Amino acid sequence: MAQRPSLSLHKWLMAFSLMCSAKKGISALRLHKNLDLKSYKTAWRMLRQIRTAMNNMKHGKTFGTIVEVDETYVGGKPRSLAFRSSSELQNYLLDTASSHLAT
Repeated sequence: MAQRPSLSLHKWLMAFSLMCSAKKGISALRLHKNLDLKSYKTAWRMLRQIRTAMNNMKHGKTFGTIVEVDETYVGGKPRSLAFRSSSELQNYLLDTASSHLAT
């Protein structure tokens, strides 16, 4: 007879999300608090199972190569293009256009 799982799929997906979005990883204690789990041991077991699944050679699909990921921030305040004279503006536009054409 199949038993009802003790943790919902929602909690597992949240654990995956928290683990993957944390820059330096996530501790079992932090996972325990964020997911409002019953015990620290449950959070520790979840993290261990996720890490094991990510390194599982049995299925043949693992992270076998080196992957480099860098953060990019898009947005912020627009830069001011206030120039002292029209010749500075022309020089800026020419430099920008020539650098885009060169690539």
